[in-house]
Amino acid sequence: GIKKSVDLMLTLFPFEADFYQKHKVPVQYVGHPLADQIDLEQNNLQLRQAWDYAVTDKIIAVLPGSRGGELTHIAPELIRAMKSIHQQLPEVKFITPLVNAARQKQFEQLLQQELGDQLESFPWRRIQGNSHEAMALADCVVLASGTATLEAMLLKKPMVVVYKWAELTHRIIAPLVKSRFVALPNVLANQLLVPELIQQNCTSEKITAALLEQLNRANQEFLQQDFLTLHQQLRKNASESAAAAIAEVIDHA
Repeated sequence: GIKKSVDLMLTLFPFEADFYQKHKVPVQYVGHPLADQIDLEQNNLQLRQAWDYAVTDKIIAVLPGSRGGELTHIAPELIRAMKSIHQQLPEVKFITPLVNAARQKQFEQLLQQELGDQLESFPWRRIQGNSHEAMALADCVVLASGTATLEAMLLKKPMVVVYKWAELTHRIIAPLVKSRFVALPNVLANQLLVPELIQQNCTSEKITAALLEQLNRANQEFLQQDFLTLHQQLRKNASESAAAAIAEVIDHA
């Protein structure tokens, strides 16, 4: 298979390199380009001003996923959690980046179903794309499991990671998943840094409780330090490292 087909495997994450080493495949860990692009320290005051938010605003970025099926299963629970948080903390504002017009329409229809007449006065804002900026200006993030969890970690954002799919799909796929964790920050740290609410745990009640806890810990330094350490591990000048590794293979071909 792979071992016979490649001269050198380049990986974005250290756990991938460990896997290939165990299977005696030539491998070099080069780091992740996103870790090079995102600054180690974040100051998002100007970004908040650009989006007409105050420095003191409490903001939650809500990222329900990019595929229609994801929104079908995940968005209703997120919306009910938004409603519950609003009832408890009416000052909290929500921002939702949606990947395209179809997802925008789908999410707004679900919002309308849940909130009805309350929607007009609900402190929610949607934007198309721009998930990076939405996460960067937020105090914390709730998001569907995927590569966005890496970006949220690099932006040093407290987060709640959720995922839910059709029950039949879950029964087929769940036994195949070998990792203890699904969120990339947890996989990278090999410990539960951020809460994961998956399948039967992906409920509005649990999301609400986890988000309120994350909001309260937004300034706790230990989480920031863990994220910074992981950021530094991934920051290896990935593009140049990869190019150099490829050049080395070609030179010795």
